[in-house]
Amino acid sequence: MANLFRITASSDEAYQHYIDTIEKGFSLDSIKHFLSENQIEALGHIYGDNPIRAWGAIPGDGNKRTWEKMEIGDPLLIYRKGNFEYYAFVTFKLHYPELARELWGSTEAGDTWEYIYFLDKLVDISVPVEIYNELLGYQRNFYPQGFTSTDIDKQKKLEQQFGSIEAFLNYLSEGKWVEHQESIPENVKRDIIQERLTRQIGKTSILEANLENLLAGNISQIEPGMKLVGRQIDTKIVGRLDLLCEDSGGNL
Repeated sequence: MANLFRITASSDEAYQHYIDTIEKGFSLDSIKHFLSENQIEALGHIYGDNPIRAWGAIPGDGNKRTWEKMEIGDPLLIYRKGNFEYYAFVTFKLHYPELARELWGSTEAGDTWEYIYFLDKLVDISVPVEIYNELLGYQRNFYPQGFTSTDIDKQKKLEQQFGSIEAFLNYLSEGKWVEHQESIPENVKRDIIQERLTRQIGKTSILEANLENLLAGNISQIEPGMKLVGRQIDTKIVGRLDLLCEDSGGNL
């Protein structure tokens, strides 16, 4: 079972680090002189020519335990000043103070964010913290701090409600949480979900099978009144159709 982690980037310093090494990322070439051949090969296989994204934790018993608990493939939510802005997935881990100082410098006390974890598949979600609190059972005025893993009982609650942590993350990224917000007008809800769907379709990292599932689950958001008729239809004439749909006028 994947563990769901949470980090914050609310201070000015943390936000600048976030921009530099998560939002923008950096090249493998820029850190090669710190790495072994095996590490270079591993990161090259993961990222290719794409930017590398990374974050780290300062030494401390709590941070170290959380970092040690983190496994490759675990998802991580990124919080900043009232919103969860993104989620991403862990791809690689290194305990490496010298590399951390290269990426983020040091605190006034001389510490650095040496428990490093690399991230990929960054997804924009922009979810207010109040929605997150409601879904996980926190008090409405709860605000995330530091680097933590989700409490096991709260994670089980998500899995019972959504079926899996991945489905919960999809729920956030697709903007479906707005459907249950009475304060948001219906036309605005539709616009938000349509915008999120369009944004996801535009991401080249979505695999074809995942894209098909995404579209199939949101047909009415593409065009009001549209219905899904079938999937993977062999026409015998023009080949296989991934999705066959019918609009409100009965047109296929």
